[in-house]
Amino acid sequence: MLTRRSSYPEAMADPIAHGPSMTVRRQREHANYDRDVVYAIIDHQPVCHVGTIVEGVAMVTPTLAHRDAATIYLHGSRLSRTLTSGASAERLSVTFTCLDGIIAARSGFNHSIAYRSAVVLGTSRLLGAEEAAAQLDQLVDRILPGRSAELRRPTPRELLQTSVVALDIEEASAKISAGLPQDDPEDLEDMAWAGLLPIRQVFGPPVPATDGRMGRVQPAVSPAVLALMEGGW
Repeated sequence: MLTRRSSYPEAMADPIAHGPSMTVRRQREHANYDRDVVYAIIDHQPVCHVGTIVEGVAMVTPTLAHRDAATIYLHGSRLSRTLTSGASAERLSVTFTCLDGIIAARSGFNHSIAYRSAVVLGTSRLLGAEEAAAQLDQLVDRILPGRSAELRRPTPRELLQTSVVALDIEEASAKISAGLPQDDPEDLEDMAWAGLLPIRQVFGPPVPATDGRMGRVQPAVSPAVLALMEGGW
């Protein structure tokens, strides 16, 4: 498979630490160690994957997260074995991936995906109830900016059922693939279509909840929802 170069510049204004574990070895031309690039991938959407060892088994679990400066906050159930194990691990790894498109070549071998990914490594800790409550507000506002101000406060029972793990970013690296297909020279005269099929996320029309008191009229759509529909993430 021919390599595809990243569309990001190689010059790094603020390089992020990356030891042997975080150094990209395969397709190094896709690697990027610029702090702003890594943070932009982390901030693109609130879903990440946490990797840890649970009862001797390597586990990878999706969860919600948000970043505040050089710390990532992972959210999940108090019963989550992945978060519990991750909080007690000496170091924890988290991966973020943005799917940007399908790169359709003239051979199956040269097909690829346009993507941006970031892998983060650092030390983690389980937050206490007070600090966790503040970070849960930030998570809600990460998903729906301004939404926490529209809601009631979480109850003590809800806080007890929720875990928030703080991961201090010590090392990280990004890997980025973008652009058009790069076919083998002998395939360029082939009549199969080749090109890039971009992928984008959009929000559809809001669907109101139908539960609640019988005959209750739903209020107008939340300003936070309307703002997100207009501006996106």
